[in-house]
Amino acid sequence: MEQHVIIKKCLVLPPDASVALLAADLHREYKRATADAIIYAVARHQGAELLTCDTHFKGLPGVALFPKTT
Repeated sequence: MEQHVIIKKCLVLPPDASVALLAADLHREYKRATADAIIYAVARHQGAELLTCDTHFKGLPGVALFPKTT
């Protein structure tokens, strides 16, 4: 599938104040980088499972980690 088709099927959510505050809490709680905390906060705020192959999210609740294949 072409990348632009995938992007058209995604929901883009700009972070608001409640997501920013949640990201700050998650950053402190799980000791993750700020960018990772924001990504995780958006998923948590939406009640969505975060699907990723990024091992920075390993072990977090609500995350489905898919190992990278070579």
